[in-house]
Amino acid sequence: MNLAESGRWSGEWWVSGEDERHQGTLTYSPTDGPVLALVQGWEYRTYAEILPGLTARQTTTRDWPIVYGLAGGVRFTLRDVLLVSGELPSGDKLGEMTYRADVALVGEYVSEDAARHVSRARFEVENLTQFASFSGIASNWLLDDNDRPTGGGSVSLDLVPLAEFQTREGVARIHRWYDLPSAKATRRSFTGQLAETVYLDITPDSPVALGYVFALATKLCQLVSLASLDACGVISIQAEVSLVDTELPEGHPNESSPAIVDTLFRPVTIPRPDALAVPVHDYAFTAARVAPEVFLPAWFDLIAEQEPAIGLLTDVLAGSTSRIADRVLAAVSAAESFHRGTNPEPPLSDEEHERLLAIVEAAVPDEHKDSVAAKLSDNRHTLRQRLRALFRGLPEELRKALRVKESVWLEEATSARNKVAHSGTAGTAEIEALDAVAEVTAVIVLLHVLRAVGLSDSDCLTLFIENRRFRRAAQSARKHLV
Repeated sequence: MNLAESGRWSGEWWVSGEDERHQGTLTYSPTDGPVLALVQGWEYRTYAEILPGLTARQTTTRDWPIVYGLAGGVRFTLRDVLLVSGELPSGDKLGEMTYRADVALVGEYVSEDAARHVSRARFEVENLTQFASFSGIASNWLLDDNDRPTGGGSVSLDLVPLAEFQTREGVARIHRWYDLPSAKATRRSFTGQLAETVYLDITPDSPVALGYVFALATKLCQLVSLASLDACGVISIQAEVSLVDTELPEGHPNESSPAIVDTLFRPVTIPRPDALAVPVHDYAFTAARVAPEVFLPAWFDLIAEQEPAIGLLTDVLAGSTSRIADRVLAAVSAAESFHRGTNPEPPLSDEEHERLLAIVEAAVPDEHKDSVAAKLSDNRHTLRQRLRALFRGLPEELRKALRVKESVWLEEATSARNKVAHSGTAGTAEIEALDAVAEVTAVIVLLHVLRAVGLSDSDCLTLFIENRRFRRAAQSARKHLV
């Protein structure tokens, strides 16, 4: 099921463990998520016994961890259902209740006690097909002597083999699905469209919770977003669940078979699967430059160590952060976090730090010793030291391609970040100069990310010629940071 499309299912709904069923309609939209409207709803008020035989109504309302439904011949499992609005039935008046669910599992009744029940997950992410680079669909146009199309040619389809490899998250499989979404026959000709879709399957070493599947989806979206330098949302998620209430008679051959369920939820980034894909020359890298069996395991290893930095970097380069002060703060914070994630040695040895601290404390008046000792006891890198280490950690040819003067960039980046962090604004600094700080800082961190997932230094250098985002960063640096 496509998270970008809306749906509506009418049927009967009941709370797990209760027999009473109500008629209602489940609607889904990417902006609202799963919303359930019942003609007569469940009692939402809660009561507590304050004295023997005396109860009082509480201010809190009831929620429902699991709600089942049968609508249009389809089984539904709603998780974490909360009341939104409505009134209970009174007299001859029917109640109208509206609820919102965090997740709707479509296709099966998933047991309430199945905390870690997902044995495999399938993801479809925007721009993933283009990112996968290799396609089984090929076209061959016939040209005349002047290299103009003659109107003839051929289209062929060669099935791309399944790619399978091990990652820290489990066995990953990249496979393609082909279908014919539209075809039309006229009295003159037959016209058809052939569609190719790339999916990524991950089979964990042991069953995981559904929340873990959503975390994997976020990591994949961040990977494709940074590779395409464009915000990418998840289009669909299918989960293979093993612990389900199938209502099959005991001994049935399919009693213990896993079921495939679609997941519906309110996505953070609403996908636009029918929008045009990012042109291939705008990617930072694709599978044509780094093989999936190289970059995907490396990506999962990297994000395990650098998850905060990756999130901040995605916000700057592919997110919706448009306020310049927020972009500066996110970019510099991403650099600071990335350097911290490399677990560098402290700037001073323990012996040297203790010696210098003793010298300073001896020269400070007694009334200020405690406050000075508290400020100087932390033997960690300063922001300027972290930024300098990241910049100098790049090969010389990449530093030259950035067109930035190290001392100017360090001064502007630390100054802008401190002003934004302490006052919420960068003051009277020019917007273009602040934008240059954000872009250059983000590109420096991105270069470390690209090298970590397997991109060669020569391919990174080529980006400053072919990729407009890298060219823009270099041009801004030459104008504002030299």
